[in-house]
Amino acid sequence: MKDYYSTLGIPNTATSEAIKDAYRKLSKKFHPDLNNNDNFFEARFKEIQEAYEVLGNDEKRKIYDESRTPDSTQQNSKSTSNTSHSSTIDNKKDNKANNTFFMKATLLNLPNIARQVIFILCLVICIVFKVDPPIALLMGLVIALVIGHPFIHLNKKATTLLLQVSVVCLGFKINFGEAMKAGAEGFLFTVGTIGLTLLAGYFIGKKLKINKNTSTLISNGTAICGGSAIAAIAPIIKANDEEISVSLGTIFILNSIALFLFPWIGLHLINFTDQQFGTWCAIAIHDTSSVVGAASKFSPKALQIATTIKLERALWIIPLSLITAYFQKSKGKIKIPYFIFYFILAILVSTYLPVYFPILNNKLGGNTIFDYAFMFGRKGLVITLFLIGSGLSLKTITQVGWRPVLQGVLLWLLIGCTSLAVIKGIL
Repeated sequence: MKDYYSTLGIPNTATSEAIKDAYRKLSKKFHPDLNNNDNFFEARFKEIQEAYEVLGNDEKRKIYDESRTPDSTQQNSKSTSNTSHSSTIDNKKDNKANNTFFMKATLLNLPNIARQVIFILCLVICIVFKVDPPIALLMGLVIALVIGHPFIHLNKKATTLLLQVSVVCLGFKINFGEAMKAGAEGFLFTVGTIGLTLLAGYFIGKKLKINKNTSTLISNGTAICGGSAIAAIAPIIKANDEEISVSLGTIFILNSIALFLFPWIGLHLINFTDQQFGTWCAIAIHDTSSVVGAASKFSPKALQIATTIKLERALWIIPLSLITAYFQKSKGKIKIPYFIFYFILAILVSTYLPVYFPILNNKLGGNTIFDYAFMFGRKGLVITLFLIGSGLSLKTITQVGWRPVLQGVLLWLLIGCTSLAVIKGIL
């Protein structure tokens, strides 16, 4: 008889909550959709599902426990003590399978060492040479679709950390007084557009008959700050892996388009001031990475304004998460974007510390220490966008479906056109 307790890595005395928690963690880790439909992950995922179907149902679990032999019960105790060792083996298989099979849905099937060399060369180009943010994203997309990311298991942590560090470094070039002014001017605008987007998202999702959780995640991702908002809201509404993947895929596709489209509109189609374009990017583009990337193509001033307003907008994750948790009666942990407070600290340091320590304004090689921090932030953003692009897969694009994309596009058009009209004084 199969040992379902061992499959989920739990003792046979585990509570229903512990079983559910183990299932969620394992299904997220081994879901084939998140691992390019690799056979290893597919088989493991089926085992996990089979185990949960029995242990997650009180009646089925009772029958299963009664039918187990004493030997199998003792074996479970032994296997549970080895859970840590098995988990380590699973992690090694996970990383190896990710690196080996990520290229299955790519155009070229190259040896892993060749993929690593090409990837590192492209990364060095982004670091050493002046590469625009949209070009970095495009380079990453080419890598992902042609040869595949050779270090995909490290990509999520790397992009998250590098984006946060880069944004904080951008704060060293922003004056606190100007930041307060930009934030105050954009506050009511931010509140109004968030409310409008969430309300419209609810009705559009209902009209298109989109899964409720998926619709909620797309609406929150569009209203606040893309993937960060989705990551914060998903555990509160108990979204499953498929709903999260579809939502993130939708937001990523639109973010990629925005990174190319917005600078083109701002530089060639519509006459914007720095304040107008920075505000428009912050309001109408989902993820912070694309906001900063698009605004940096327009002007340094637009970049400062866009970064400040976008991070102010991102703080709305906290109250919206609390409100959602209240209505969902969820006790899940609220994710707070702490790096935003470091961004504020960077602004305060660069604004007021030189007053007491004038030496900080001394130039070395033509730039102050704050200038170098800002340049590091911009370069870090370029690398982040390259990594984001290289983390894409054909599966991410194909699994989304037209309804969620249509909802995302409609919400994007609504927020983009409405905010543009208000900024240009039409409304």
